[in-house]
Amino acid sequence: KVRTLPVVYTRGLTDALDVFIGANHISASAPGFDVSGSGSPSFGAKWRFYDNEESKTSFGLKPEIILPVSSGKENDGLGVGRTSYGLTLILTQEVTFGAVHANLFSGRERFRDPAVIPDASITRASIAPVWDVAEGWALALDVGAETVKAGGVDTRSSFAEIGAIYSPSDDLDFAFGLIRATDDAQPSAETTSATVGVTWRFK
Repeated sequence: KVRTLPVVYTRGLTDALDVFIGANHISASAPGFDVSGSGSPSFGAKWRFYDNEESKTSFGLKPEIILPVSSGKENDGLGVGRTSYGLTLILTQEVTFGAVHANLFSGRERFRDPAVIPDASITRASIAPVWDVAEGWALALDVGAETVKAGGVDTRSSFAEIGAIYSPSDDLDFAFGLIRATDDAQPSAETTSATVGVTWRFK
């Protein structure tokens, strides 16, 4: 069982550019194993470089830098031992029922001693339609696939998430999600995750 508490602060520099910094706390437990502590912090930006008002289409880029943790935390699986990075290409298309978001991610996780913990190259693709179902309410479905290449081994997984977003005001969102994922490792692993999130917009 793994529990995480991520906190992200985002600031808009322009209408098309946001910067962010994130931190998280992780606790995990398994038979004979318990660990808890802060994970790798991160920072980055989100740049909407194309926005067509007529077609309601936009493209964005989200580069992210992941900072290393101590060797002890790395050994406990709380974060990466060397600076890592990722880049996401985001397509958003507004439609009659709401919006459709498509994401393509590529990144690299790096560790202090790759002979012990191999560095990992990660690619991920997903598509997420969001339905505006009632005043202040939206439902979302996110489906995708991920490939992790590490130590000469490729592990592929697929995932699906259903979620709901409640917005009692323009400045406040509550999000709830349920994620199911499975991979093709030997033996294979299946995971189920529940998420709860809060977004507060302020000036």
